Amino acid sequence: MRIRGSSAENGSSINIIGASFASALAIPTLYYITNRSFGNATLNTLLAWMADNQATGEEAAIYYLQNNQDDWSGWVSKDVKKAVLAAL
Repeated sequence: MRIRGSSAENGSSINIIGASFASALAIPTLYYITNRSFGNATLNTLLAWMADNQATGEEAAIYYLQNNQDDWSGWVSKDVKKAVLAAL
């Protein structure tokens, strides 16, 4: 099991991944899961945008990717980043 992060008081997250789950994943997927994180302020902003725009989860994901490239681009390889940007 891998635990990353610290207390919720400082806005950090905790990711828990079981060993059997992790061993079943491809390395790029595991890299993504263990590196993906964003703070409560980002999540709250996204949830507020969803409420204001009556947006679906898919619409919110697209909005997030379009407006937070500096955040998410470090979670994926350069090839994946290029593919995501081309798809948007």
